[in-house]
Amino acid sequence: MNNLVFFVVGPSGVGKTFFAKKISQKYNVSFFDTGPILRQYYSQQKVSVSFSEWIRSNENEYGDNFAISCICKSVQKTYKDNSIIIITGNRCIDGINYMIDFFKIQKYFIIYLDANYKCIKGNIEKRENVKLNIEEFNSIINGDFSMGLGDLKQFVLSNPSKCFYIYKENNYDFNCEKKFASILKKI
Repeated sequence: MNNLVFFVVGPSGVGKTFFAKKISQKYNVSFFDTGPILRQYYSQQKVSVSFSEWIRSNENEYGDNFAISCICKSVQKTYKDNSIIIITGNRCIDGINYMIDFFKIQKYFIIYLDANYKCIKGNIEKRENVKLNIEEFNSIINGDFSMGLGDLKQFVLSNPSKCFYIYKENNYDFNCEKKFASILKKI
């Protein structure tokens, strides 16, 4: 299978899902958001612990790639049936490498979306319908980095032939389709 896979990554609230949905609609390609895939898998387990505890517990029992293996099982049929796929939500290079190995992906690109903290905080507050104090917001951002987001960002910045870094100053002057079209011209 010679699929073209785009991994859309970045911190919580940066707009990965928004970006990927826009692109998948415009180009009529498959899109997977890893967060909802895992939450659906979690809800089917009928356990009495929180989502985060469930992930930690299973990774302690089955290894660090427990979550990503659940995602691979969910993506597997669609991967076989489509030539272009967009996967969003991964926050570590190890998870991406696991998927590359699992699917034997030969052609892939990583798109790292980034933004200033004010933009990210506003997006999270809007999505979750809450107001975050600085400690709550920092906890979310620190959680992303504890999952390997810093290493992933460094990988992206160090590998311009396979990776694209997109920084958005705000949500108002950001055109997903235009950004993606410029990426397609480069590959």
